[in-house]
Amino acid sequence: MNKGKLSAKDILDRLNLIDRESNVELAVNMINSLCQEIGYSDMVATIKLGVVQFEGGINQEEALGKIVGFVEDKVDDIDYLYSHAELSDLPYMKDENRKINRMMATNNVRARMNIIASLSDDEIKAQLLQKEIENTEFANACADVVISSFKSDEYKEKFLQSENEKDYRKRIIMTFSHDSLKKKYLEEFNNPKDQLKMYEIVASFKSDEEKLKWMKSNKVYPRTVATSLKSDEIKLQILNMFPNRDRAYVIASMQDQRKKVGILDRLIESKKIDEFGEDNVVTIIEGISSDDIKLHYLQYLRSPENRKKVIIELRDVSNDAIVNTFYDIGRKYIDMARKSNEPDFKMPVKAEYSKIGISQDITYGIEIEADGEYAWILKSFPKILRRWDTKAEYSVSDGMGIEVTSPILRDYEKDVNEIYQVNEMLSSLYMHTTSQCGGHIHIGSDYLTTIQSYMRLIELWTNSEEILYRICNKPGQDERNSAFIKEAKPLGDITRLYKEGISLEDFREVLRKSGSFDRRHTLNFANLRDRKNTLEFRIANGTLDASTWIENIRLVGRFVQVSETLGKIDNKSPEERSAEEAKLAFKANAVRNSINNGEKFKNLMELLFPEERYRMAYERRYEQNQDVSGFEKWDTTSFSNLYRGMDWRMKQINQQGMKKSEGQDVKRKSNEQLEL
Repeated sequence: MNKGKLSAKDILDRLNLIDRESNVELAVNMINSLCQEIGYSDMVATIKLGVVQFEGGINQEEALGKIVGFVEDKVDDIDYLYSHAELSDLPYMKDENRKINRMMATNNVRARMNIIASLSDDEIKAQLLQKEIENTEFANACADVVISSFKSDEYKEKFLQSENEKDYRKRIIMTFSHDSLKKKYLEEFNNPKDQLKMYEIVASFKSDEEKLKWMKSNKVYPRTVATSLKSDEIKLQILNMFPNRDRAYVIASMQDQRKKVGILDRLIESKKIDEFGEDNVVTIIEGISSDDIKLHYLQYLRSPENRKKVIIELRDVSNDAIVNTFYDIGRKYIDMARKSNEPDFKMPVKAEYSKIGISQDITYGIEIEADGEYAWILKSFPKILRRWDTKAEYSVSDGMGIEVTSPILRDYEKDVNEIYQVNEMLSSLYMHTTSQCGGHIHIGSDYLTTIQSYMRLIELWTNSEEILYRICNKPGQDERNSAFIKEAKPLGDITRLYKEGISLEDFREVLRKSGSFDRRHTLNFANLRDRKNTLEFRIANGTLDASTWIENIRLVGRFVQVSETLGKIDNKSPEERSAEEAKLAFKANAVRNSINNGEKFKNLMELLFPEERYRMAYERRYEQNQDVSGFEKWDTTSFSNLYRGMDWRMKQINQQGMKKSEGQDVKRKSNEQLEL
């Protein structure tokens, strides 16, 4: 269910296939597919690489046109792409006139500057830049991007005079071709607050001799300059000029691995690790590329934290050498992660549910976010339980947490049992959830087959949203602090997105784009039509309680299931509806028109769960979570009367041109129909 990143090797392998493809259309389709798989944020670089491959026998012009068209079609905000792309990525568009037209068409200043910077002709760039500085507000704030891109130092120096910001001046100076020109401007950074900028400029000198000469004449030996030296011999000459911490970084930056190993061996033989500092030894070990050599030195580290720092840098923590070297620390974690991928692995679990209670035509997936002392070990296992993906989760513990993502699942006993196994496995490894962890559930969007079904879902969800914050977590658990204000904000009334006569496919695209700008709502549509093609429900807290997961999947699954049924009912006249369908429509109407939350909750439960055994779990949550909920301390204006009582069909009728004076009569008739 997750859109994973491809490795650089995977990308290059795929591009080599494209390179060998002689059919332009097929080649373009292949690169389109690759771009979607990588994710749109990496698209520019990928396209650039792809175009480079279109040499020898392939009509590059035709391919380029199609690819550029694909980019502009698929990226929601093309200006954002141009404003955030690396300059090295922008030349993929080889037509300079097309670039300039693109530049003229956008009001995004950063995008305009990036496009100018990607042009090949210095004179044209200078003319355009001058116009921008004269006519565009805030142009000076990002002009350094263009100035730094000039091939000619003459142009760089000319425009440098108009730059006052020290940071921008430093960046430009660092790009000068000649060290002598860089030295010319060093004096202006000769004060305490600008010293780091001065060191960065010196580090950009092309000549090691000039760097060394500067350090000796000024009697200062900054780590920034020393680590930039190309010569290991010069680094060795000046090692004694540094304190141990800086010395460790200089050693780690050496190109010759044997020199680093030699220094480490001398520290061990002379028993001076403590004197030098174990943390500093770790810095040197981290600078070694070989896993085997890193493992060798692991035995000399006493601190578990330092051992962890080294192990986390290894390419493969699943090998036997690590298990043996790791002693008791983490062996359980590694062993279980390895065993979980064996065909006969079975995690003993006590399962409360064998089924969820949703249609088996509905596909779903879950994202388990968790934290723990040894979460980093699990990151090194791309799969657990053979088909569940693991990766770093950057919203948890500053990237030290993990996310375990399910494959596509259905309401099969085997799939439900895997949810129990994975959660039990994580709990047995002392993983836990924090206030930063969310419990996101994806439902396959293909289950909804009509616009009416989507609108019913939106109507039902937004009318129930205030209640959902209270029943989405197990009894006695407060909403995570970030949910309401950051990660799972109220969806609010988005029925305004419906336009008369719009097709289902176009409406799905409208919904997707509405989520692309801010996906962090209780219900996220940004994954429609991408690899996932899902509705993402983000409202619940993270949990490692499998039964809570099952109940939450059932809750959102029934929302989708009932919405599809109601959408089909809406396409029938009152005469065509069965008694059961009329009853269901009446219940949906009751949810919308409920006077208070208690009444709304009762009506919602009867609509979603005719089975009393299922309602009980949510009734417990509703009763117990009202008292502990932190909901009251937040601004609840999002749940205004604007959203309560929302009836999307009235909006539809109004869009069809009904007169305002007729509105009440239409609503009355509509309600009468529902009550049949």
